[in-house]
Amino acid sequence: MTTVLTNEEYLPRTGTPRSSVLVAPDVDRPIRGRVAERTVVAEALARLDDGAGAVLIVRGPSGIGKTRLLEDTVARATAAGLRVAEASTDRDARLIPLTPVMDAFGTGPRPISDRSRFGSIARDQESRYWLLQQLQDDIERAAASSGVVVVIDDLQWCDTTTLAVLRSLSRRLADLPVLWVLAVRAEDLDPSVVSTVDDLAAAGRVVDLEPLSDDATAAMIGDLFGVAPDDTVLRAARRTENTPLLVVELVRGLLDEELVEFADGRATMPGRTLPATFGASVRETVRRLSKPTQQIVQVGAVLGRSFDVRSLAALLDQPVHRLLPGLQEAIDAGVLVDGGEQLAFRHDVLREAAESMIPLAVRDALVRQAAEELLRQGVEPLSVATRIADVARPGDVDAAELLRTVAIDLAETDAAQASAFALRAVDIARDTAILPGIVLDVLPLLWHSGRVTEARALTARLDGRLGPEDEGRLRLTTARLQTESSAADALRSVETALELPGLSDGLRSRLLALRALNLAHVGRHEDLRVALDGSPDGPGSDQTALATFEASASVLAFNQGRFADAGRLITAAMSRMAGAEQPSTTWLPEGLWAAFLANSLGDTDRADRIAEANAIETRSNHLARATASWMMLRTRVLFDQGDLEGARTLAEAVLDLAQDLELGGFAALTAGSVLFRIALVQADRGGTERYRHFAESLCADPTFERAGSWLLALEAESVGAIDDALAFTEPAWRTLDAPVSSMSSPADFADDVHLARIALRSGRHDRAERVERTARRRSEANPENDLCAGTWLHVRGLVTGSADSLRAAVARLRGVPRRLVLAAALEDLGRLVHDEGAAGAGPPAAASAATTAAAVAEASEAWQESARLFHDAAANRDAERVRRRLREVGVVYRTSAPDRTVTGLTARESQVVERVAAGLTTQQIASDLFISTHTVVSHVRHVYTKWGVSSRRELAARFTAHRAG
Repeated sequence: MTTVLTNEEYLPRTGTPRSSVLVAPDVDRPIRGRVAERTVVAEALARLDDGAGAVLIVRGPSGIGKTRLLEDTVARATAAGLRVAEASTDRDARLIPLTPVMDAFGTGPRPISDRSRFGSIARDQESRYWLLQQLQDDIERAAASSGVVVVIDDLQWCDTTTLAVLRSLSRRLADLPVLWVLAVRAEDLDPSVVSTVDDLAAAGRVVDLEPLSDDATAAMIGDLFGVAPDDTVLRAARRTENTPLLVVELVRGLLDEELVEFADGRATMPGRTLPATFGASVRETVRRLSKPTQQIVQVGAVLGRSFDVRSLAALLDQPVHRLLPGLQEAIDAGVLVDGGEQLAFRHDVLREAAESMIPLAVRDALVRQAAEELLRQGVEPLSVATRIADVARPGDVDAAELLRTVAIDLAETDAAQASAFALRAVDIARDTAILPGIVLDVLPLLWHSGRVTEARALTARLDGRLGPEDEGRLRLTTARLQTESSAADALRSVETALELPGLSDGLRSRLLALRALNLAHVGRHEDLRVALDGSPDGPGSDQTALATFEASASVLAFNQGRFADAGRLITAAMSRMAGAEQPSTTWLPEGLWAAFLANSLGDTDRADRIAEANAIETRSNHLARATASWMMLRTRVLFDQGDLEGARTLAEAVLDLAQDLELGGFAALTAGSVLFRIALVQADRGGTERYRHFAESLCADPTFERAGSWLLALEAESVGAIDDALAFTEPAWRTLDAPVSSMSSPADFADDVHLARIALRSGRHDRAERVERTARRRSEANPENDLCAGTWLHVRGLVTGSADSLRAAVARLRGVPRRLVLAAALEDLGRLVHDEGAAGAGPPAAASAATTAAAVAEASEAWQESARLFHDAAANRDAERVRRRLREVGVVYRTSAPDRTVTGLTARESQVVERVAAGLTTQQIASDLFISTHTVVSHVRHVYTKWGVSSRRELAARFTAHRAG
């Protein structure tokens, strides 16, 4: 903040100031004018005793007193015996990942984490994820013995990795006695900081600091002087706009320049002249220094908020002893402070003022020189990258190389900033020999961060400057990245690469394999068949490429209804990968297909075993992204098995994990779809509203339009909006005659039953017959598959009104571990049998009564089994509908209580709660139960909802009381 003096009564006084001495040091002075703010902090600290945490964002402009409030918070927390983790940040170090986190949790008199564990952390999302797990465990352990207070100043200078960690940890630890107090400027914030503040504020509270009141300013001045100020001092103090930093500057200047007198216990100003050091701006503090000291301070400013004397001496080309007088003068003037190993500016505004006073013609060269010196001293390139990017000129090859290196280092943790550095490196390197190499390195970063336009522009700039092999490798790398988000873009990149002349056989085979994989993704089955005909096979062929061909061929065989061939091909692919010594757990997305295939063919138990084993293996090997993929797959498997509670718990955990790892559309296609469908079958209106956006986003994506439309069709059907449901099924009708119509992705044959039911309810019998013909062809091609046969017989029974077909469907579906599918068939069987019995009633009376009674008995038996299956699956909407049918025929159905060890909880929830009550951390519970930490958190949230508690301490007390009672 800058205060401009316009009243001519207060003119700066010339002369040399002497050293200032404040009567009371900052740490001993009371904090003035912050009663409300301190009350908020006190209440949050008090809530730690109840086991509840909180997030406080202290916001305000520079100099308003944020740091002072944080110091007060630390003092009060320490006095209360709480564990304190504190750190401040620096704008020049903001790109170095996790520095504030390491400082906060790994330093201090009682560090919460062992900082030495952080030293080997690589700059990628995998490492960040596992660090997050360890930090969470360390903080939980600390919070178990006493509350924890985390205090971080200058949030605006935090790197994006730290911001992500703070968001994740505050969310994960919300039910533990952990208080987060984070200070941030109110102005000129990066978008990543703004979004972090918004995210944290949504679950916490923002404390906005305003200028002090006049009374508080007077009290503060009295604390500084040691006596009360009179009206002459208070009149001068108005020029500070009641900003604490400027109040301190004013008092310091009055003392330095002997402009204040003390008499009769009062401080007074005999004249109306303000201190020379308090004038047009904070720059005056620097201007009043001697010329040699000004130079020292200005050069120090380009070195950073803190710097060592060795770097300063090197940059000034002077021996250290020659700098001592100037450094002492800057320290005495309160511009610099001696931090032991390094000197530091007392406040950011002083450093900014000193740097702004350097002539522009000199500043860039000086900044560049300072960066080179810091690099020679061994500082992290990331700490100087922003400054080099600002001042480097075209043709500066060293600067371009440094920015390329920094961009690559940042790629996994801050894709947006990495892309910015990459583009700057290209701009600096234009017309130099290193340009092609830089572009080859940085193009994937641009694709990965979504800067497609810039990536294409750079590719165009390389026309004619790369050999075919290099360009082919570039496009292969780009296409692999695009496979995760846009198969259409990936195909375009591959096709362009394949047109290049003279590609090596190995590179061409990898390109052809990637083309086949993406053709399988987008469902272009005829093009995929042609592509597979060109699969290279020979002693020198790339084995991974051949395995990808076989996996793609398996997808084609499945979509052509050749299920035995599909199984044989994916088995061969997995064997080939094992021979190539690449584990299937990390061969993604191809490696997921074996489990997806088993699940789609009705062998959900095998699919679950594959998915769970791979999730455990990848988790034990600290492969977070691979773990997420297997967990996503398993959410679909659990849903198809009818384990809705398990599927919901895992899907919620997947979404948390996907947020930590910044995963994309696969989470929406799997976990998001599952959560939406569960909300539908459980008649959970709030859940339906909460998760509808997943269906809508899929619907808007051309690749997944059918899957998204299908979800919206199921929702419309569930509320009786049949016309809307029919409209949403149009994408499905367009592809119905394909061997495997894919409303879900991968296909779920049981969807045929829902599609036929929508057609019949809307009066479109012709369409229902089309569904029956499709299901019959699939069943005839695979007569041994119980799911295919059972689905066809179920649809046939609905279309023809045949109870015999439904009986046959139930018989086949009993061999398929999908309880919701069997329950639906039993419900429809009961309805048809009941309706046939009612329609067949006629003379003689005895025969008709017997017929009706037999029909009611058979229908009741089918409905009771259906109700039990729906109930055991927690499919509340469907279970209630079947119970209503039973009541209509005079049967009262009572559900048996599920196996629960604690009131209202599932067996798994009981296991988790028991361990929470025993004091185990989330990580310890996860290891004990062989599940992920995210799954543990999801179970705990469900228990909170069921029991009406909000912290682990309350949960443990409730459990203990239950056991005691």
